[in-house]
Amino acid sequence: MAPVFYPPPPDVPRLQYLMTIKNAEEWQQRGSSFLDFVVGRNKTEEGEIRGPYGVALRDGKLYVCDLGFLRIHVIDLVNKRYSVLGTPDQIKRPANIVIDADGTKYVADTGKQQVIVFNAQDQYVRAIGDPEKCAPISVAIKGDKLFVADAKGARIQVWTKNGEVTRTISGKGNGPDQLQRPSGIALNSEGHLFVVDQELTMVKEFDAQGKFVKSIGSPGDRPGFFARPKGIAIDAKNLIYVADAQWDKIQIFSPEGQLLLFFGEPGVKNYGLLTPTGVAIDTTSLDLFRKYAAPNFEPEYLLVVTNQFGDNKVTFFAFGHPKEMPAGTPETGVAAEKAKTPPAPAVPGAVPAAEKPKEPSAPASPAAASAAPAKTPATEKPKE
Repeated sequence: MAPVFYPPPPDVPRLQYLMTIKNAEEWQQRGSSFLDFVVGRNKTEEGEIRGPYGVALRDGKLYVCDLGFLRIHVIDLVNKRYSVLGTPDQIKRPANIVIDADGTKYVADTGKQQVIVFNAQDQYVRAIGDPEKCAPISVAIKGDKLFVADAKGARIQVWTKNGEVTRTISGKGNGPDQLQRPSGIALNSEGHLFVVDQELTMVKEFDAQGKFVKSIGSPGDRPGFFARPKGIAIDAKNLIYVADAQWDKIQIFSPEGQLLLFFGEPGVKNYGLLTPTGVAIDTTSLDLFRKYAAPNFEPEYLLVVTNQFGDNKVTFFAFGHPKEMPAGTPETGVAAEKAKTPPAPAVPGAVPAAEKPKEPSAPASPAAASAAPAKTPATEKPKE
């Protein structure tokens, strides 16, 4: 297959599709090859990924929260091994996972309504948080603090790493600094917190002191707007990546909230997105994936996306630049390529778009310019 770039030619490419994982079977025990494992042959229920949600990647080890099978798949891409994180007694309904600098994993478990902690060797440590007072759906880390999105209280709690609440950011309401249904959260290099609100259909930014800064996006049916935002990730340049499960797109925003690029194609083969939910960024595993990059493309970091529907359960992309040009910045990189026809800004009060009916065999939710190589209209409509 020819390399797939976003945006497509003649624009300067910033993203390349690399590879897809379709299941996580214990292929070593069956004697199948690594290729079989990656492309999805010999699929068994034991290793099948049914309803992926949150995702994390560190040093060639992939962690996928599966709301369909209520487990966390661990795929060791270096040693070509598969395992499951924790036991059914330790993990009940894993929604999201984040990995600290020392390798400690923090899992937001909406079934236990706690954060489950595993050490760098993937061994269970403890469960933290009071399930009567908080229902964690997502976790972010800054230094010695955990930021926990509380689905029950529609707020963000700041914890010590022992689970002690030190302060609260925002709360339930319709004000500019309030939330209704927080899901994914992420922190930038300045300590600013970005919260995806599925009910309000936007991303809200709070500064390091917890003061509201601005909103990004609003309900709508065109680029720069959202229909069903889910996961969020922020890279080293503070670019913001948001998965929209309604439009099957990943939208990339500048730190100021300007839409820079969006990509995703439902229905295509290995690189298609269908109900994308989890987004993760990683630099520690980059060397493992360089062999998938085009000879003239220099990857800077990896972007990992989970899809709740379709065969492409985990899709890998590389953000980078052509080797004949220097690494891009928000001013000279992505933004420059899309500056020719900038999309309309996200204006509050836009009419919400109707969600497409992806109902059959849907995995349960945790709480209970298009860059197509071919073509995508500038203003997309709901998929009927």
